[in-house]
Amino acid sequence: MLANGSIVFAGILCLSLCLTGCQKKQEEPKPADTLQPAQTNADTAKKSATPVETAAKKTVSLIGSWKGELDSRTTTLKITEQKRNSFSGTIVINWREVVNQKVSGTVNPDTREVQMKDMLHARNAAKYSGKLSKDGKTFSGTYTQIVDNQKSTFSLSLK
Repeated sequence: MLANGSIVFAGILCLSLCLTGCQKKQEEPKPADTLQPAQTNADTAKKSATPVETAAKKTVSLIGSWKGELDSRTTTLKITEQKRNSFSGTIVINWREVVNQKVSGTVNPDTREVQMKDMLHARNAAKYSGKLSKDGKTFSGTYTQIVDNQKSTFSLSLK
């Protein structure tokens, strides 16, 4: 019987050694030079306090056909493309010789100021500076020829 008791004891000893090897080991602490700084509540607050822009950016549409006068001459401005505050199109001015020019420009939605210039380098190339009415239906200002700095006024209405 003693032999059986020894076998049982040996079995228990082997089983406990096996089970001891299966225990999950605790992670050893990292050396101080590789530790990451702990994230503080202030760090978290900085990340969550970043404002998210929810309001759409303000724009003013100029797309359409504008008709009126420039220096008492019949004028038509057609804005055919606009991306945010930049636009492009064509302008036809009925001088002695009709001028048909490609134009591009910008509009400031806050001040409603419009800056525009002729894209083709011709003798009568010009720049335009004006203001859009509050209702967005009238555009008036000053036309300045680049060659001689001659100025004229214009007034156009959206048709």
